[in-house]
Amino acid sequence: MKEKIEMVQDVVCGMYLIKEYDDLKSRYRGKTYYFCCGVCKEMFDAEPESFTSGIRFEMNYSLHKPDKCNCKEINHRKEL
Repeated sequence: MKEKIEMVQDVVCGMYLIKEYDDLKSRYRGKTYYFCCGVCKEMFDAEPESFTSGIRFEMNYSLHKPDKCNCKEINHRKEL
């Protein structure tokens, strides 16, 4: 039987991550948020409400996508 892999989404850049292997996370209002890199985590920590206010994700993504996020250049997460 295959083990179930739980995926989580970085609320800043939209990247999907394997929850079990992701060590970059923050807690806000009782919920844990996971991040692909330190840049996304820093952006979230500076303004968590702007990423959790209930505004559609596409709006957050287009307004807050970090220019210096290196999530596409690094492969520091386990592959499926």
